[in-house]
Amino acid sequence: MKRAEEFSTCPLCGSDVKLKNMLEHKFKVHKEEMDAGGEGSLREEGGVTDTELKVACDKASDMMSDGEFREAAKLFKKIVEAEPEDFGAWNDLGFCMKKLNEPDKALNSFEKSIEANPEFGHGWLQKGNILFTEKENFDGARECYEEALKHDPKLLQAWHNLGNVHMKMGEFEKAMRCFDEAIDLNNEYYMAWMSKWQALEKLGKSEEARECFEKAYDLNPRYVRKCVDALEAGSTNITEESDMLPKEDGGKR
Repeated sequence: MKRAEEFSTCPLCGSDVKLKNMLEHKFKVHKEEMDAGGEGSLREEGGVTDTELKVACDKASDMMSDGEFREAAKLFKKIVEAEPEDFGAWNDLGFCMKKLNEPDKALNSFEKSIEANPEFGHGWLQKGNILFTEKENFDGARECYEEALKHDPKLLQAWHNLGNVHMKMGEFEKAMRCFDEAIDLNNEYYMAWMSKWQALEKLGKSEEARECFEKAYDLNPRYVRKCVDALEAGSTNITEESDMLPKEDGGKR
């Protein structure tokens, strides 16, 4: 049975509006009134409520999950305008911008996420990914991954991608230690097994490398074939870029 839509009355005009659309309604219909009070006015009486923000975040997250990144980005922009300290929304906005091939806007959003919460490991991870894959700023990426791990030592993607930075810089022993950290946290983390195979090959340890390759293949043969194809096409590293922020790890949701 389909769940009935929840409506709410707009305090600015008295219209009955679907709750999931209330934030967009206020920005579209009452933008001048909401902006008139200056900084912070969007959260004052008649502005945006916590419930409306949460519902809007859920709606934007659903759009993002469905691959509707442009529409999700539009809504996340409204959310962070209403609540600039929502580091989770900034992070998700950055993810959308990355998917829309706008790395500079993505980087700005991730930096805003970190500014709102400097201890947010996912924000540092995402900033590092942009610096690594889009800007080829390996030192900057390394610093971001290390900062992410300082705040969240169990962040698998940060260990994995830090290892790949060391691979790119020719520091294969350091890369190995990073991949081992990731594997210690999750023995079925096939991406780390595949990257460890690369590092061992570079170190001339072919037998150990073969064991890692077989382990990765047993866990996810499709991923291994994809990586081999990428390496044969000229890619020099395997970097995990996807990191949609889980809802439970978000900001003020």
